[in-house]
Amino acid sequence: MRLKTINKINTKLFSRTLLALSFSFILIMPGVTEICEGAAPQISGLDESYSLTGSEVFSEFFTITHTPNKAITITVVSDNPDVVPNDYEHIKIYDQPSPLVIFIPETGILNVQLIIQHKSYIFGATNIQVSAADGSDVSSTTFELTFSKYCDFSRPWKSFSKTTGFMNTLKRIDFQISGLCTQLLVSVNSSDSELIPNDSSHINIRDKATAEALGFQRVSIEFGDYSETKSFTLELLPQNFAGVSTITVEIQYSMFEPSEFHNFDILIGLQPFEGGDVNHDGVLMMEDIILALRVACGFVDSGVYVDDGGSTTISADVDGDTRIGLAEAIFVMQKYAGLR
Repeated sequence: MRLKTINKINTKLFSRTLLALSFSFILIMPGVTEICEGAAPQISGLDESYSLTGSEVFSEFFTITHTPNKAITITVVSDNPDVVPNDYEHIKIYDQPSPLVIFIPETGILNVQLIIQHKSYIFGATNIQVSAADGSDVSSTTFELTFSKYCDFSRPWKSFSKTTGFMNTLKRIDFQISGLCTQLLVSVNSSDSELIPNDSSHINIRDKATAEALGFQRVSIEFGDYSETKSFTLELLPQNFAGVSTITVEIQYSMFEPSEFHNFDILIGLQPFEGGDVNHDGVLMMEDIILALRVACGFVDSGVYVDDGGSTTISADVDGDTRIGLAEAIFVMQKYAGLR
């Protein structure tokens, strides 16, 4: 009987002790966000993935919960440094570089701002690992961060076509870019660098709104709004002789994607103010002399331009005889010699 009574008393004491310990444990944990002494830091508040467009900068707050007044080290690492390099310029904790040593406040809850920027003109995805260590324990979380360019691949760039230009005369070609990318690079190249040299004195892109000369190689064009339309003028200044050059306009969206190329030919010659343009291509060139001589010799040449009604005389005739012949050939030769 006495043994049973002692057992009942011991059972009651154990139950009360267990209840008291549980109550004490609850008192030192006023919220679910706090953790007990000796546990690893807890990271929360970050999603599994994020997607940004163009030149947007990633900026998010997350929470670290740990023992108050304890120092922790926060480390942020990108697994694709080609998109997001692991340096201060591209990864910041608050406004400090990673890794960062910081103390947990009295509340046991630390709100941390993470700022990430991708490399200019580089787009793609990277996995970002965020770690918190207190010297003995470490916890981490990983999320995917994707930077995408905003592009409309319906080729809104002007479709350049074969055109003409005149010796020592500035040729202007207007074009527009509408809703293409937040940022892109444009370069222009001439296939005949003697006819149109590849330098800023002979090739230039000019902003029509500001009249600013932007250059011709890796010209950076930025858009503040995806629906924005910008107007430009491509300026070409040929040298003092005739010929044909292929002009290539290259649009570069990013270093990881192939560029888009637009090619067109420009014929450089003399301006046909008074006739002589036998093939009607808009310039006086050696071909006009050869065609006129062939016609004068009785050859019917498919390169001769035929006006409405089947006549070849209206545009190219220079002496009023309503025929193409020796006079037109001599006329073009004299133009080239500076005699007219």
